[in-house]
Amino acid sequence: MKIIRYPAEINYISQDELFNNEINFNELLLLSNEQKVFVAKINNDKYKVFDIKKNDIIVVNVAKRLQEGNLVLTKLDDNFTIKKYKIINDEEYLSDINDIFVPLNITQVLRYEIIGVISQTIRSL
Repeated sequence: MKIIRYPAEINYISQDELFNNEINFNELLLLSNEQKVFVAKINNDKYKVFDIKKNDIIVVNVAKRLQEGNLVLTKLDDNFTIKKYKIINDEEYLSDINDIFVPLNITQVLRYEIIGVISQTIRSL
């Protein structure tokens, strides 16, 4: 067993090394210039089943191609919500936090609008 003696073997990091007063989100999130993204803060614990918690920040990519199983930010009648994108028998569906599947086109008039794919989540500590 190795005994670590304080403070001889502890390397301190200065604030200058830790934070350079500028954060480049393109580098931080590994984004290219072609990607069109925005961020949104989650204000409730409604999406825990998707491992998205209150005060987390989601990165929404509006240019990313939809794929089976993607989490997506949707809009229906000015209400925004997170759904899981599914394809069943060549039909598009959105599942909610209760794993209930809803057709993308509920009726000819009522349709979910997919704003973008949630590409990353930044966890709030």
